[in-house]
Amino acid sequence: MTALVLALRLNLAEVTDTVYRCIPIASVPLIVAHMPEMLLLKLLQFLATEIENGREIHWVMLWLESVLKYHGIKFS
Repeated sequence: MTALVLALRLNLAEVTDTVYRCIPIASVPLIVAHMPEMLLLKLLQFLATEIENGREIHWVMLWLESVLKYHGIKFS
């Protein structure tokens, strides 16, 4: 999680993309559950860009599912 948090804080798309692609699928729920609230918007913006670019939609959907599962109430 630390690498993803640092990548999002740096706000460099290339670094965030590299870290994001190295995260094992089994770790996604744990990482999202412990993601600081202040970075949720940046994570969602990054995921939206991934969808717009049409890259690995299924992978992005797994991330979005975890975001909504653990943080969905904060968006209401």
